[in-house]
This record gives sequence, structure tokens and C-alpha cells, in this order.
Amino acid sequence: MTTSGIEILDNFISKTRQSSNSQYLEWIPYNQFEDVKFISQNEIINVLKAKWKVGPINKGRRNGPILVVLKTLLDWKKSKSELSTTILNQVCKNDLKTIHELGFIHKDIHSKNILLSSRDSSQTDHSNGQDKSLIAYLPTSGLTRPVNVPNEKEGIYGILPYIAPEVLRGKPYTQASDIYSIGIVMCELSTGEIPFKDESNDTNLAIRICQGERPKLNENVSRVYNDVIKMCWTSDPSARPRIRELENIVLKLRNEKF
Repeated sequence: MTTSGIEILDNFISKTRQSSNSQYLEWIPYNQFEDVKFISQNEIINVLKAKWKVGPINKGRRNGPILVVLKTLLDWKKSKSELSTTILNQVCKNDLKTIHELGFIHKDIHSKNILLSSRDSSQTDHSNGQDKSLIAYLPTSGLTRPVNVPNEKEGIYGILPYIAPEVLRGKPYTQASDIYSIGIVMCELSTGEIPFKDESNDTNLAIRICQGERPKLNENVSRVYNDVIKMCWTSDPSARPRIRELENIVLKLRNEKF
């Protein structure tokens, strides 16, 4: 078997062989591929197809050539930045702005409620900050309601780490509480971690959020990006940016590599 020359990777591949007689990983040198052709690309990977000249082992013999699909990871730091700002830009520009300008509150913004789909890369249009190879949606839910129709019996809904502190204190949801949730999502996109992932979503966490505790920021991203997060999740709802302001800020962030 050919090795990669990277000890930690070779050890991992070796373990897969030890645990299975038929299904295991194998390091394939690039020179074993031929007729490599581009298929598509998105914000994270290139997708290629090629012929693997020797093919995998089956009953002690190679059974190539076979057609395989290859994926290559793009510059992850750059890709992560572009992916995050693309998602935020589309959520703010296309969905949340519409909801707020119609006089509604979403009330249930969290990462699991942001839906993603993609189009062929040939349809990508980078004009006006729109990257159409990725489409992000923020669907409305049964919780959405008009700003001027408060419901004193509505209670607290949603996933605790994304709920604004004033709502946890019993005050009604507002458009500012939606912005707070966007700040938490921004943090999650930059860290790659669920907020308070090691914490129980209980009264103790709610109290700490009300006292000002927030998820840990990624200090390796740009200071500007983290400053926007802090603006969104400040304890003072009146100090949070409105959706139009946030939309403009996110559009500017798209030009940064954080």
C-alpha cells in the first residue's frame, strides 16, 4: 500500500484497515488518476471526475480502471469567510429585511432555521454582493407576528442560546431581539461551534445570559466582524443595529477575509 508520508494520516488509515476486511481507506497518489475533468465548484470545494487507473483492491486484485469523483478543499479560511458573509448577506437582505419592513418579528432565528441550497456555478452572479451559487433562506414560522400586535400570553419560544436577554426577563419579542439572534448566528458561523455547546439549556444559563454572558468569540477573525457581533448582542436593545444598517455592514464584510 502507498503511504501519504504524513504520520498522523497514515496511522488513521491503518486503523481503518485493522477494523474491517472489506471497507477501509486507502491513500491514492495523484499520478494514479488520468483524464481528470472539472465538474463544478461551490464556496468550499472543487468537484472533479477522473479515471483511477489501478482501481481498488477486490479479493486481492486491483480491478481498475474505474471512474471516480474527486473533491478538493479550497482555501478554507477564505472559503469560510465567503460562506459566512454570503449566508448573512442573503438572510439579512432577502428575508429578515422583508419581514421587518412589513412590520413583523421573526422570533425564531437560529442556525437550524437557516436553509441552504445551491445552483450550478455557471449561474453565479457577484454583482451587488449577491453570490447566486449559494442560496440561504430564513423561513418564517408560526411564531412570526406583527410588531404592533403584542401577545402577552405568547411565552418564551425558541432555542435558549439565541434568545435575547430582555425576552428571557419576560419582555415581549421585538425586531431588536431578532437582531440579537443574528449576532449569535454570526458568532456560530465564525467559530464553527454551537453556542454554549457544553452547557445545559436551563435556568442557570438563562440567568447568565441575562447577566451579560455570551458565547466565546473567535479571536482569529477580524476585529470588525467581532465588533458587529457585539453590536448585535448587546444587552441594550436600543443599541442594536436595525436591519437596514446591519444589511449594509454585512455587505461591507463580504470584502474582508476574516
